Amino acid sequence: MAVLAEQDSGSAARILAAARQLVLKREGKGLTIAEIAESAHVAKGTVHPHWSTREDLLVGLFARNFLAVPDDFIEMITASPDDSRPSRSRSSARLGSVCW
Repeated sequence: MAVLAEQDSGSAARILAAARQLVLKREGKGLTIAEIAESAHVAKGTVHPHWSTREDLLVGLFARNFLAVPDDFIEMITASPDDSRPSRSRSSARLGSVCW
């Protein structure tokens, strides 16, 4: 499993959280590293060891959410394996005909 920057650093987690809020608020238009750092209450230089560019930071933000999907799915299956069986699925008949 990939190790994300925010798993190793509290400041990286704050930076990503601030970036997320700003992206949602402004759709990323005109967003700068300085603005993200200010919103995260860290120095601009704190951002660069984790992400060298604004684009890298935004890719990191989207990757974090993308990589969480399989983890959530695995957690759901582990918590209730019987519920994840195809026979329990509402679409099991349709899946069965496609797969078999």
